[in-house]
Amino acid sequence: MRPLLAIGIQVGAGGQAIGLMGAGFDISALIEPDRRCAETLICFPTLLDIVECLTPKAIMVDHPEMLLTSFHRFRDCREEVQKRLEVMGYKVETWHRFRLKDFGVPQAGSIAVLIALRKDFAEFYSTPPTGAMGASDTGSAP
Repeated sequence: MRPLLAIGIQVGAGGQAIGLMGAGFDISALIEPDRRCAETLICFPTLLDIVECLTPKAIMVDHPEMLLTSFHRFRDCREEVQKRLEVMGYKVETWHRFRLKDFGVPQAGSIAVLIALRKDFAEFYSTPPTGAMGASDTGSAP
């Protein structure tokens, strides 16, 4: 069986990449354009361009929770990401909010997470029920 490959864009300190390596992924590239790891939405167009070029089987996007807590402010951004992924042939799960402390991360706060799977692989994934991996809720609430 071929190894699962992953690339990271806007990786911050690399915690997600470490977790993916622990889960058996081979990390092909890690990209962090901002040395200070500032919160930015600039990388979404780059992410979508890379997805279009590489057509990975699955995509996991995480971003600071402000993407969900400022619900109306970033609605267009979230909808554009979802729309472009769907046009590229991905089944897009809704945005979820996960509390970091529920995963043993010694930080207050949450992250916004989006999962998308290429339609030919979507049947192999199901969203865990709320609370199955820690408290989470969807990004559909105002």
